[in-house]
Amino acid sequence: MRQQLRAITLTTMIVGATTTAQADLVTIGYATYDVDGQNCNLIHDTATSLTWLDYSQEASFQQAQINWAAGLADHLSYTINDNVSLDFSIEQAAWRLPTTSLADLQSGSGTQLADTEFGSLFYSALGNEGGWKRDGYGDRYDHIGLNNSGPFENLQETSYGAGYWTATTYASHSSYAMAFNFYDGSQFATNSGNRKLAMAVLSGSVTISDPPPAGPSPVPEPATVLLFGSGLAGLISLRRRKG
Repeated sequence: MRQQLRAITLTTMIVGATTTAQADLVTIGYATYDVDGQNCNLIHDTATSLTWLDYSQEASFQQAQINWAAGLADHLSYTINDNVSLDFSIEQAAWRLPTTSLADLQSGSGTQLADTEFGSLFYSALGNEGGWKRDGYGDRYDHIGLNNSGPFENLQETSYGAGYWTATTYASHSSYAMAFNFYDGSQFATNSGNRKLAMAVLSGSVTISDPPPAGPSPVPEPATVLLFGSGLAGLISLRRRKG
């Protein structure tokens, strides 16, 4: 009986921890990108007042990605959920690449990045863990990386040394810029002529009212279903023993 109760409690703790880590992220609608016709979720982080466009632009050098983000307003049409109000004009939204306040950090990972825009998303909003490889360029520990992507469908974990451009120039070398990698939750300085992915973000407050518009319930992740099923089976077994 005690083992069954422990299993149920552990299930609740795991599911609860994942839910809490992603509680600040809310899908407020979607944008249609006229270049390829893709519908991209608009995901708002209530903790930072940032709205992310769930789209990964193909790899290019930093200035090209800055220009891509700045020109997005001419290529996006928007559908905003009925229970959402914005304090800015979404049609004139100033899309940009994320920035980092740690422009002098040559390379690093971990919670020191939690106040940067990519770092806040990776560590705080999504609840992931970062760190270096166990043997230089070798495999990561299993708990490192983009294990939780939350409502995002197009985040790319890429590989070691790849990643996404920020708009921030490296403080110690003007021809270098800062990038972020979801592979290990790291920020690093690299030549701005290198090719990396891009993701766009905009700043602005959003008000979300309750209840949200009626619609189909989200499909639970397979791991969540398995954990919930294990806990339910334990409860049923416990009741039968009592009976």
